[in-house]
Amino acid sequence: MRKFINNLTLVIMALTISVIIYAKTRPDYSTKISYEKIQEIKPVIIIDHGTLQDDKLAYESVATVTNFVSQLGPFASLLKGQNFNVIIESNGGRVDLGYKIIKHLNTLKNRTGIKFKCYVKTAASMAFTLMLSICDEKIGMKGLVLMQHPVRYNNGARTVKTKLDDLDINATEARILKVDPKEWRKLSKEDGDHFFTKEEIKKYRLVDSHDK
Repeated sequence: MRKFINNLTLVIMALTISVIIYAKTRPDYSTKISYEKIQEIKPVIIIDHGTLQDDKLAYESVATVTNFVSQLGPFASLLKGQNFNVIIESNGGRVDLGYKIIKHLNTLKNRTGIKFKCYVKTAASMAFTLMLSICDEKIGMKGLVLMQHPVRYNNGARTVKTKLDDLDINATEARILKVDPKEWRKLSKEDGDHFFTKEEIKKYRLVDSHDK
């Protein structure tokens, strides 16, 4: 029995020494990735004319950022408050794809604390809704085009579903812009394609600044 206790004591001592040595010599992972390095290598999200038209392109547009965040693992906390650049040049597309991207990117924002700084050239239809929904800062590029219109299929058809989509989109945009839904609907949904004027962009603060 005494021999067993002595052997057990030796094993415990050996393990203790090993843990102490490991603690002193293990690499300091906290210095592997710096705030500045993340700022340098973080990817850009591009919402172009095909993004809201095709499932594969929609996935690819957000996969780079999603994978980047996932690969950081415990260092993802360094992303809090950082701006990820988003380039928007899109005529719109499918409502369902737009909402999927919005939900995914907002979930990512809520989980990590990142922000999206958007450079907007063209944001029309569902791309306009996406811009309002995900962008923390919106910078209008030279030749900026912002447009909204009633939801319709490619052949121009309007159905009960498109009208319900319209109500949902209108409510979402009005809530974000903090305007009366009826006022917003009359402006953006009743007269076909509505291209926002410089005065309307300023009045409703559709962008925060313009690129010089």
